[in-house]
Amino acid sequence: MSEPRDRASVERALGRYRDIIDDWQGFCDALLRPHVHCLWAHPLRPASARLREILAADGLDTTPIPWSPGAYRLAQRRHPGRHPSYLAGLYQVQEEASLMPARLLAPEPGERVLDLCAAPGNKSAQLALAMRNRGTVVANDRDVQRARAIQNLIDRLGLLNISVTTLNGVSYPLAAGPFDRVLVDAPCSAEGTARKQATVRAVEPGFRRWVTGVQRQLLERAVALTRPGGRIVYSTCTFAPEENELIVDALLSDYGHAVRLLPATIANLRARPGLTSWQGRALRPELARTLRLWPHVSDTGGFFAAVFERTQAALAPPDRPPRPPQRGWRPALDEPKVRAVCERHGLPEALFEDLHAACRGRYVRLRTSDHDPPRGVAVCSSGLPAIAKKPRQPRLSTYGALAFGHAATRATVALQPGEVAQFHDRAEIPLGLDRLADGADRAGGYLIARLGADMPLGLGLLRVDRDRAWLESRYPKAWSQRTADAAAAPPPTPSTPPTPPARNQRGQT
Repeated sequence: MSEPRDRASVERALGRYRDIIDDWQGFCDALLRPHVHCLWAHPLRPASARLREILAADGLDTTPIPWSPGAYRLAQRRHPGRHPSYLAGLYQVQEEASLMPARLLAPEPGERVLDLCAAPGNKSAQLALAMRNRGTVVANDRDVQRARAIQNLIDRLGLLNISVTTLNGVSYPLAAGPFDRVLVDAPCSAEGTARKQATVRAVEPGFRRWVTGVQRQLLERAVALTRPGGRIVYSTCTFAPEENELIVDALLSDYGHAVRLLPATIANLRARPGLTSWQGRALRPELARTLRLWPHVSDTGGFFAAVFERTQAALAPPDRPPRPPQRGWRPALDEPKVRAVCERHGLPEALFEDLHAACRGRYVRLRTSDHDPPRGVAVCSSGLPAIAKKPRQPRLSTYGALAFGHAATRATVALQPGEVAQFHDRAEIPLGLDRLADGADRAGGYLIARLGADMPLGLGLLRVDRDRAWLESRYPKAWSQRTADAAAAPPPTPSTPPTPPARNQRGQT
């Protein structure tokens, strides 16, 4: 039964952890405080360098998070997912504790990385940008509806190195690997998200048995998909040792010949080591190398993480042969529409030299030239839908404008701060001809709307009639509300546990 989040409900739902928490009173107090909004700046967007200044101008004060460079706590309770700079892709909203797994996985540019349980995509986006928008991130989630949130994030943040798949992670095809790094941010009982929930409930034993089976299978599959010398991170947002240390202990018992446990450490992060015993049962001493976040220690949600190194190839798929040419993909500058938008907006061709292009559906999609998507697997989407394919006048999509519009030298228009809301509402914005940038088509045409020279907002259609001009916003009709709602939504794994599937099925978030 769900109950309002008060001290009595916390005691009833989580009292089983009293013996492993060093300050039970402080733990309960922390869970009764509302969670603190956290955001991280897009490291590749020029305007992000002045993000704190932009937010402060609107009365939003930020405090740097010492253990996660580029991430900030927001002092006010106003939700950051409705700010224009969020809609422009300058930052992403994410719970502070959940920043940890991507930091521990620590991918490098050019590597192949699998996020096995990816939706809604925050960690996949972290990984893609930590790799400087190079190499390969495969974002997988079994739920097709939830996978759409990943594509929304790709579009808004201009991610060029992600392919999305919708397969059951426990049986993810070995032929898709091997990967240099695999993240298993596993489905769990989500007790650690209590500060974000209006209610708290005890977890049913039947659900716990089911979800621990799924967690174990996901982690085993991650081991099989990782190359020797590669890295695996297993994480959950729950306090339950059955879903955390006991999963790791069991894996080491069965696959200790194939993996070893590495210390999970992040400088300046206030955390505790993992447990080495639970309910009278002694666990492996090396489980102290795992990491726990407790709300009363770190003032975050609850989280657990373990880091493994793949030591040998007993379970690994065969060595990956050289990558064949990808059907339909070619160097971006060989695509006429890419050259046409470069000419239209004065974009330097150097932006596209290391990209490949393919016509997919309504768009010309762009992705990094070293992207290596999984083979023998149905890929839902790959890269960024950057250029609209059909219009007679070549034009960037909104997503392409956000990604490349900062570099445009022609066919742009600078909006005033008071006009940004009108633009997002798809209203007509009157313009004087003197406001059009040099080289703009004063007979009409598509312009990149920007707030300042380094913060593109999207596309508008310039209309000119004798002595007046106006801009018709081409901002996606529902995008502003959709992205704001996504940022404001509850965490993807609810505090109310989902119903386990039938016995012959396997579940995954």
